[in-house]
Amino acid sequence: MAAVIVDGQAAKAIGKGAMIVFKKGVVRVEGSVRPGDVVDVYTRGGKFLGRGFINPNSNIMVRLITTRRETVVNKALFRERIRRANEYRKRVLGYDKAYRMVYGEADYLPGLIVDRFNEIASLQISSVGMERFKLDLAEAVMEVEPGIETVFEKNTGRSRRREGLPEIERVLLGKEKYRTVIEEGKARFIVDMRGQKTGFFLDQRENRIALEKYVRPGMRVLDVFTYTGGFAIHAAGVGEDI
Repeated sequence: MAAVIVDGQAAKAIGKGAMIVFKKGVVRVEGSVRPGDVVDVYTRGGKFLGRGFINPNSNIMVRLITTRRETVVNKALFRERIRRANEYRKRVLGYDKAYRMVYGEADYLPGLIVDRFNEIASLQISSVGMERFKLDLAEAVMEVEPGIETVFEKNTGRSRRREGLPEIERVLLGKEKYRTVIEEGKARFIVDMRGQKTGFFLDQRENRIALEKYVRPGMRVLDVFTYTGGFAIHAAGVGEDI
């Protein structure tokens, strides 16, 4: 396995929890590497700092996956991390049917976002390393949540272009399905995988539901970021004019 030697500033950042290494923090690379290869990261003095994906063509040169030397980067590791992330959101946060299963680096899965919409999961990859494990990741999502019948890859956007990855929108695994209807609080929305982002702006879920307690019948509400009418629909449920 190739080794990436980093400077003191990068090593200090990793010690504080940083999961990325910028190109400017790399002193040298020992060994031959291709974009997406797994590499070990060390200090100048030879101390092991972590293991991750390298992309010599990106400003973010290394995306760390682990800081443990004994951790093997494979499908089993990704499946376990997806399982833990999903379990936390269901059991602790109480999410069900429509929620973000995986939040990238926050779940130690750099460059991976997974949104669930009932029986459809939308997978978005912005790391050339994760791209190599794309099918494994889709299989892991379906294994973790048997209710998911379709994994749609929504691999578009600036972050993929920066990584040198092609833009792709298609069913990656499972049934050929693109639309579903989700419930969010008292509201219901049609979600189309071929729409914006991963199909729906799930990251604003709590804010949309919270809006309901501030709206009263007769109020006028302006939603300037409508897309499928997220905030407007919630406001309409308790008010009159949109």
